[in-house]
Amino acid sequence: MRTVSRLLWASGVWTCCLYSCVQRSVVMAPDGRDAYLIECRRDRKDCLAEAAEACPSGYRIIDQEARTGAFVTSGQAGYAPQVWNTYKAEMLVRCGR
Repeated sequence: MRTVSRLLWASGVWTCCLYSCVQRSVVMAPDGRDAYLIECRRDRKDCLAEAAEACPSGYRIIDQEARTGAFVTSGQAGYAPQVWNTYKAEMLVRCGR
């Protein structure tokens, strides 16, 4: 039973990280003031939605970066290998205009 629970938990985390994980943390911006670092793994729109949630009265994007890639999983007996596209974006925002 523990193995099944661990596998279900691990697959849930894996799915989240592949498809819709958005993480937000408070960091110090280059100017020494607090800002939000938002990381998303599906789409830039997810980062923007998280910024809007963190800063309902508006925000300013201080810096942003996005990377795309792919990885291949080996095919099991009788199945072709799978290719998964990856995306990761980071956005540094400060609340207020």
